[in-house]
Amino acid sequence: MAPKDFGRGEPDFSFPSQNTDVPHALTYLGGLGCKGGLYQYLVAWSYSEYYTHWGPSHPLPPLMAQLKTGEEAKVKPVNEFMFSYTYLNEKCKGKDSVRLMYIVKSALGNFDKRNGIRNSWGFESRFSDVEIRTVFLVGMNSPESNTQKQLEKEIEEHKDIIQADFIDSYFNNTIKTMMGLHWTYHFCHNVKYFMFVDDDYYVSTRNMLRFLRDPANYPQYLEKYIVTAVNEYREDLYAGYVFHDSSPIRWVFSKWYISLDEYPYSKWPPYVTAGAYVLSRKSLEELYFGSIYTNNFRFDDIFLGMAAKKAGIKPFHHKEFYFYRKLYDKEGFKTKVPTYIGGPRRNGPGRDLLARWGVLPLIVIGLCIKGLNPRPPMVGFLKKPRPRSPRLIR
Repeated sequence: MAPKDFGRGEPDFSFPSQNTDVPHALTYLGGLGCKGGLYQYLVAWSYSEYYTHWGPSHPLPPLMAQLKTGEEAKVKPVNEFMFSYTYLNEKCKGKDSVRLMYIVKSALGNFDKRNGIRNSWGFESRFSDVEIRTVFLVGMNSPESNTQKQLEKEIEEHKDIIQADFIDSYFNNTIKTMMGLHWTYHFCHNVKYFMFVDDDYYVSTRNMLRFLRDPANYPQYLEKYIVTAVNEYREDLYAGYVFHDSSPIRWVFSKWYISLDEYPYSKWPPYVTAGAYVLSRKSLEELYFGSIYTNNFRFDDIFLGMAAKKAGIKPFHHKEFYFYRKLYDKEGFKTKVPTYIGGPRRNGPGRDLLARWGVLPLIVIGLCIKGLNPRPPMVGFLKKPRPRSPRLIR
């Protein structure tokens, strides 16, 4: 069954009438499969045969070149970021080179989580010899709401919020991601690496910086000298926990259900889980242009996988990136880069994060990372940390 329009998600399927001669059990299961959507697994278009792109078929490099020089592109972008910024900030202003910038995707009302990050792994002055920046991406609800008024106070105090006028909701995460790509491409030319991360993750900044020195051989190179062509991975980096061969969920009762009308192919393009991934400046530029030539999709990690395929970027999988809760063990967290810490919180979302930083007597994540001072960078909950200058790389 051939598709009518590649990349547009407009399949036209017809199905044979029900065979009434089959046993009742099979009839029941068949009916469940039809009503539950499982039949879609059988009739989806073959990804390997038919998928080429999720948008215009024109090659991306010449379009990038035209847009970078201010020319009118031969093919117009199909998915530009069209929302207006309510608040920008000047985190990238200046001539100083920034080694790493955290782009934290945060829900509008997650004030405690943002404070927890500012006072733990997102603290910008943790290393005296490395420039690090942290910003938070949020959407909007009603401009007159108490949440928005509280956010305005937060913006005035911390000056690290980027907000645009789209509704802040789960299925607008793709818009939030595009805002991050748009803002970093246009305003952050002095940043070498960008890490996009959700606000319910813990990141070891020390390990992230070590990872960026040699992504292909981390953490082995910490123990022995390894000769490698590291520039290939460092300059074209799009890394995280990669799914290379996953399929859409066709079960209609699932939160992540995808119909054939929305996506007709049997597999997803390779993609990095959206909770935590890192990009070099070069890859960020290519992914940005790939995104504006990729039709919108409501799952941000899938959308980025489509944009990466359009841009010819191969996602780099690394086992030290975790997208699920990782139980603490002393050896295991010596090399972990990010890990998910979401889920139920007995002490509130901000305290849950700081508990894993070492402030509260719960599971301690990251304190046994090699070379890390066993004392947390603050005395009490949400107290501003003092600048420190430990050696970054041994």
